[in-house]
Amino acid sequence: MPQPIGRRVGVLFPLAALLLAGCSDVASDPLVGIPTSRPSDGLLTDASLQSVVDLQVAGDMYGLVALLGDERSDIKARAAFALGSIGAVESVDALMPLLQDAAPDVRRDAAFALGRIGDADAVRAVRRALDSEGASEVRVALIEALGMLPSEQAADALLRADLSGEENVRRVYALSRLGGSGAVASDALRQRVVDDLTHADPRVRGAAAHYFRSPNNVRRWASRSLFLRSALDTYDKGDPAAMHLVRGLSRINDVLNGSRLREWATEATDWRTRADAMHGMDPISASAPVLLEALNDPDVNVAVAAAERLGQDAIHEGLIAPIEEWLHGSDGARLGVAAPLLVQLAQLERAATVRAWIDQIPPGDEFRWNVGFETLAYLPGEEAIQALVSALDDPSDVVANRGMAALAARWDNDRRTPETHDLYYEVFRGASDHRVASLRAIAQRGLGSPEFVGRPAYVSASADPEVTGGVDLDTTVPPQVIDWGRLAALGERPMLELQTTRGRIVIRMVVEEAPLTIQIVTWIADAGLYDGVPFHRVVPNFVVQAGDVSERDGSGEPGFSTRVELTSLPFVRGVVGMANNGSRDSQGSQFMITHSRHLGLDGAFTAFGWVEEGLDLLDRLELFDIIEQARVIPQPGN
Repeated sequence: MPQPIGRRVGVLFPLAALLLAGCSDVASDPLVGIPTSRPSDGLLTDASLQSVVDLQVAGDMYGLVALLGDERSDIKARAAFALGSIGAVESVDALMPLLQDAAPDVRRDAAFALGRIGDADAVRAVRRALDSEGASEVRVALIEALGMLPSEQAADALLRADLSGEENVRRVYALSRLGGSGAVASDALRQRVVDDLTHADPRVRGAAAHYFRSPNNVRRWASRSLFLRSALDTYDKGDPAAMHLVRGLSRINDVLNGSRLREWATEATDWRTRADAMHGMDPISASAPVLLEALNDPDVNVAVAAAERLGQDAIHEGLIAPIEEWLHGSDGARLGVAAPLLVQLAQLERAATVRAWIDQIPPGDEFRWNVGFETLAYLPGEEAIQALVSALDDPSDVVANRGMAALAARWDNDRRTPETHDLYYEVFRGASDHRVASLRAIAQRGLGSPEFVGRPAYVSASADPEVTGGVDLDTTVPPQVIDWGRLAALGERPMLELQTTRGRIVIRMVVEEAPLTIQIVTWIADAGLYDGVPFHRVVPNFVVQAGDVSERDGSGEPGFSTRVELTSLPFVRGVVGMANNGSRDSQGSQFMITHSRHLGLDGAFTAFGWVEEGLDLLDRLELFDIIEQARVIPQPGN
């Protein structure tokens, strides 16, 4: 499944004003006041600047490097920005001299590029530039570039710099990124973030606490967990920094953390903190009642986190009955809560409970069946096979097809067990004339298995009939070359309106930051391909993810892929980015929206906009909630 889920520079205006006119809870985020988005350079009306982006889309590093010497400063700046976006390591030597350019926008974008490329050889040049730089937006870019250059020299430069106010907040985030990535093991860095956990500025506390959220560096600070507990004890129950500390403490198997995590899980006013605290609960301790009670928490993400913790390890025998009772009493909603519990019960071979839940799935409900199919993959025996067979009679062609695909996958393992052959033979034979053509193809291929040679209705598998599944995507793919006329008609900051089963979410997009991405996203939306697509992934206090236009469960590919466009937008709460599978050229149709600040997404995924209306709905989105309609609202002239 593609994984999700940008950063800084530019005009210094509060993120709250940009992110959310009308969303009161943004003020509780520790990143309020952090600048965002590269200032406009007139890209949509300037053919020369557009030609720079065309080189970026083509991945032409040498053409972009040549433009670093252009007479126009805006072209040099855009070329540097483009080199950072494509991660052109070979361009580092050409970019470093631009840190001394006469134009601030060139210096700013050169710093952006060096940070995004992440070559530690640039540390000395970036450090020297910071010592002499006077422009605030360039200084911000230099600080954040140091935070992306994986070396102890970069950490040392940040620690030694004389910074205060906004710049100090940036510095602490940069240190947290360096240490959290696992790339830098510096005692001085660790001590600095520990000291800043009790800083008077809540933004600094949040930045320092983020260091402890990462799973990559736990062993380096675990011996200092006393300091985390002491800092946490001083926090108000609404302090956003607490979410990161409780997440860090949840990664340490320490009996001293149990009572604190239970306290924050039940008393924190921010659902994100309560959800993060759930991950540290021990289901076979005094925490078990807290986890069970949380399954009905009004904040669905807290309930999901509790269910995930209960399903993380083998369920204790004493918890089986109350979990089965919860599943029996639930109305089938809250699929994200039910899924991990059902999987664990399947592994414990609680076939009756699993089958009872599946038998309650309404006809045609492909999303509940998605949970059912995942669960049945863990349930051994004939009971699971019979449950899958029942899916073949579902009125939804999607459900029936996926049921047969699951049976075929199961057959690949069970064919080694001769006593199962008769059952599978009858299943394949019965489905060989099914109404769904792709299902028939799977069944016929099953009948062609060598184990069935000599039986009636055996067919040769040599033809290997083509098998397709899910929802077919139109063979037309969005243009991979930028249509500048179309983008100009959209305007610099068009909106994407999502009418969901929870309500209306409006996303403001920044065309000049990610023109190709936005061209593709708006093309998909205009074609109606996002309509009816679910949020197939909801990870509490991380992201919600949607946009699988082919399979609708996160496993699908849209038939095309594009290059990641790294931007200056940081992945803070409500920022929208494109998912990919880990490579720069694997971006498709799936997108994600972040619940909170996540440093690890910056520099790896395209951030192209933010939620401008409906941020409160983001917290209420559940697994397989649906985008009923996606509509692009152009903003020409903006």
